[in-house]
Amino acid sequence: MDTDPRETVRRGYDALSHRYDEAFGAGSEYGPWIADLLGRIGRWLRPGGTLPATTGHRTWTGADPDRPGGGVPMWWSQADAARYREWITGAGPAVEAEEFVPEGEGGHALFLARRP
Repeated sequence: MDTDPRETVRRGYDALSHRYDEAFGAGSEYGPWIADLLGRIGRWLRPGGTLPATTGHRTWTGADPDRPGGGVPMWWSQADAARYREWITGAGPAVEAEEFVPEGEGGHALFLARRP
């Protein structure tokens, strides 16, 4: 059965996710884009719908010269967890939980948010 994507958005989703790869560009020039993306995600959620989001934990811009092990550099710029929390709550969902997820010498923030 084919579904019209516009109808799906009108009905809303029970859950959507945001992965940190979309956040690799959260520097000042990309902040409005990320805020807009999260705003759309917030509107797409049904009341009670959940948004698990993995984001940067601390503000950082740089490169990993060999990520993901293929000899190709990966560049990114990320905001800190407080800024992602602002973007998420500004989009409408309420943050119900936040954790630090360690990775190497750093880590990420994991949020669980729900649309009221």
